[in-house]
Amino acid sequence: MRILFLAGGSPATVFAFAPLATAARNAGHEVFVATIEENVPFVEGVGLPPVPVAVMADLEILARDGSDRPAETLRDPVRQMRLVGRWYARMARGSMDGLTRLTESWRPDLVVGGRLAYAGQLIAARLGVPYVRHPWGLGDWGGYDVGGAEELASGQGGAGSDPLPAPAMALDICPPALVPEGSASAEPGQLLRWIPANLQRRLEPWMYTKGERRRICVTTGTRVTEEKSKDENTFDALGRNSDFLRELAATAARLDAEIVVAAPDDVARRLREELPDVRAGWIPLDVLAPSCDLIVSHGGTNTSMVALNAGVPQLNITKMYISEAQSTLISDFGAGLTIPVAEAGADRVEAACEELLSRPAYAKRAREGAADMAAMPSPAAVVGKLEDLAAA
Repeated sequence: MRILFLAGGSPATVFAFAPLATAARNAGHEVFVATIEENVPFVEGVGLPPVPVAVMADLEILARDGSDRPAETLRDPVRQMRLVGRWYARMARGSMDGLTRLTESWRPDLVVGGRLAYAGQLIAARLGVPYVRHPWGLGDWGGYDVGGAEELASGQGGAGSDPLPAPAMALDICPPALVPEGSASAEPGQLLRWIPANLQRRLEPWMYTKGERRRICVTTGTRVTEEKSKDENTFDALGRNSDFLRELAATAARLDAEIVVAAPDDVARRLREELPDVRAGWIPLDVLAPSCDLIVSHGGTNTSMVALNAGVPQLNITKMYISEAQSTLISDFGAGLTIPVAEAGADRVEAACEELLSRPAYAKRAREGAADMAAMPSPAAVVGKLEDLAAA
C-alpha cells in the first residue's frame, strides 16, 4: 500500500505523525511525506522521505488578503479560528499544483493529513482514495473548519470552488482521562497513542539524568529565532520571539532550580552569555522531559504533548486559541497551569512555577495522564486499521 502523509507549515506537524508514518513503513508500506520546502530537513531528520510541493513564503503571500485584520481577530477566539481556517484553505490551494504533479507519477492508496492540512482532503477526494485526519494537538478545532470550508466554497484565488470532504477516518490522540465527564472527545474516532518524535543529537549524561536540584525546562519550540518579526500580531510570532524565550528563562532562573533551555543553537549561544548558569542548546525534548520537574513553554501543541507523555507538570504561556484550547484541557485535568501572554508578568510566572513545583497533586495528575496515554492503541496497531480502510 502507498500512503501519502501531508505535513503542515511547521516542524511540529511533521513530528505529530512521524510515529504512525514510521510504523507504516516498518509494516512494509510505501510512505511519502508531502511538505513545504522549509520542512524537508525535519522530515529527513525523522527518517521519512520528503517530497516538497510548495514554498512557505509563497503560500503565506497567497494566504493574506486585504480583509484580514490579525491584530483585532487575535482577541476573538471565534474570529481567530475562522481566519486561521481561511488562511490554511488558501495555502491548500497553493499546494495543489505540486500535489497533483506528485500523485500523477506516484498515486497513493490512502492520504493522511493533519488538522488544517486541507490540501490532503482535496487531493484525496480528487483521486477517489480514503482520507485520514491525524490531529496535531488536543482541543476542539471545528471552528477552523468553518473558515476553511467558507474559503474553499467561495472559489476565491482562481482555483474554482472545492468542497471540504469529510475524512473517512478521524484519529483521536486525546487520552480518555482528559475528556471532561459527560462530554465527547474533541476529535472522536480511532484512538491512537501519541508518541514523541523530534530531531536527535549526540546525548550527554546530564540530558537524561536527574540531579539533586529541581529541574525546569524552558522552551518555545523549534522555530524561535533572533530575527525580529515585522508583525508581532502574526499567528506564530510568540513562538518565534527570542526575547520572549529569554524572559521566560530569566524568570525561571529566579527559582531555586536547575534551568535547561531547549532552543536552536544560535539562540542558545546568546542566552548562555546572558545567563551563564543556564544550560541551553538543541536538546531532544523527548529525552530531556522525563528528567524534569516542570516544563515552561509557549503552549505549543508538540511541546505540551511531550510534557503530558512524560508525566511532567507544565506551565503554558498562550497567545493563540490553538495552544490555549489544548493547554486549558490539560490544566483542567490538573496536570498544569495556563496563563495568557497578556497576564504573564515575571512575578506571576514565578509564582505559578513555584506552585507547580511545590504541590504534588500536579505531578500526580501528570503521571495519571501519561499512564492513560500509554494505554491507547499504538501506531503499529492503528496501521492495521489503515490497511482495512484502504482495502474496503
